[in-house]
Amino acid sequence: MRENMQNMPKISNAFSDTNFDKELFIKLSKERQEKKIERKAQMIASVYAVLTPAQKAELRKMIDQKMAMRMESSMGGKSKNSCK
Repeated sequence: MRENMQNMPKISNAFSDTNFDKELFIKLSKERQEKKIERKAQMIASVYAVLTPAQKAELRKMIDQKMAMRMESSMGGKSKNSCK
């Protein structure tokens, strides 16, 4: 874990005493995000590999339910009949 953190691009490199490098900041931020996603995907793959077929099916159901709840909550703030 600590090794992963040390290999992360340092956002502070985009800042100097007199300047802010916007392009470098964007590049480093994207690299950090990509590495985070890669680590998360690797962790999920490791866990998924040890699940039974029944557990995999249950996980799929749980993910589908979570996505449905997110869709409902994002629609909840908007009125369905806003064009009266």
